[in-house]
Amino acid sequence: MSAKTKNKQVGPMLEIRNKTPFSAMLVPSLDKHGHNYAVMIVKGTFKIHAQGASLVMADEQQAPLQNDVFYGEAGKSSVKYESDISPVKRAVDLVLNGHAYAPGGRAISALDASLQIGRYKKSIRVFGDRTWQKHHLRWEQTPPVKFERMRLVYENSFGGVAPRESEESPVEFCRYNPLGKGFAGTDGKGLKLGLALPNLEDPTQLIQYWDDCPAPVGVGFICRNWAPRLMYAGAYDEQWKKDRMPLLPQDFDDRYYNGAQTQLMLSSEFELGETVELIHFSEQGSLKFRLPRYRVVVTALIKGKPVTHVLAMDTIVIEPDDMRVFITWRHAIPCKNQFLYIDNVTVDWESV
Repeated sequence: MSAKTKNKQVGPMLEIRNKTPFSAMLVPSLDKHGHNYAVMIVKGTFKIHAQGASLVMADEQQAPLQNDVFYGEAGKSSVKYESDISPVKRAVDLVLNGHAYAPGGRAISALDASLQIGRYKKSIRVFGDRTWQKHHLRWEQTPPVKFERMRLVYENSFGGVAPRESEESPVEFCRYNPLGKGFAGTDGKGLKLGLALPNLEDPTQLIQYWDDCPAPVGVGFICRNWAPRLMYAGAYDEQWKKDRMPLLPQDFDDRYYNGAQTQLMLSSEFELGETVELIHFSEQGSLKFRLPRYRVVVTALIKGKPVTHVLAMDTIVIEPDDMRVFITWRHAIPCKNQFLYIDNVTVDWESV
């Protein structure tokens, strides 16, 4: 949807009056208690214009995504973009899509890359391709192959499905990342010559032995059906089918809606206009820019009565390869049994 589309009909009576340059969407939502909400979602597309400068608005504004977008086949590859259709986020998701780059374009066997915003920092040790080999009855890592750039996807992080001894052997996989590399199974029967090690590791918890099982390292969205995120989804058992369906389970936790790595879930009180600094996540080597200082508000006219709410910035997706950043603001407007009585909503913005 183009940012030039200022008015959009959601239903026969409901109109969005979008006074911002961004894309906006209003969706009905129901929480686990059966309470109704009208969720206002505003998405801005920005360009990284100059080193150290504030982001600038892109000419073309991307509409909120209604479905997850995968790098490859859905369910068999990691998520590049998560759907923007979420009723709430308890923290700010900070995500980066792209590559790690060797300094100056000269091939290197390993490097440390980092992403920092305010007091939040995420560092990754990036290795070239390696495998396990046996040497004097011990398993050792082969020297990393040199690389010029490495893709930042969970397929290159620790995890995966353990190789099986036979077709009859049970399938064992890493529930934190079934798409990754290096998982040999809990009993080591999956350890084979040539088993690949991950390219992305935590510098403070490097893999030393074949049975090390570190948490997968990345800067992208965690798939909805992976641990630890899945633990917040609740139990969809026979009791749920009997007593609650189609409502969410009683043990559903709103933390499920956040999809970033734990270290990249920012407090909702973090400062507007914060500086973001990337080291080796850009061909430039170092890349620095400032987030915008915008306040986005929505006014809903429900049964003729205006109600105004401030939207929270809750998702930041950085794409250094394209010098682009997506920012999403959101607010769930309570409207108990009144969604159909919303006459219109007005979305406005200002610099602060």
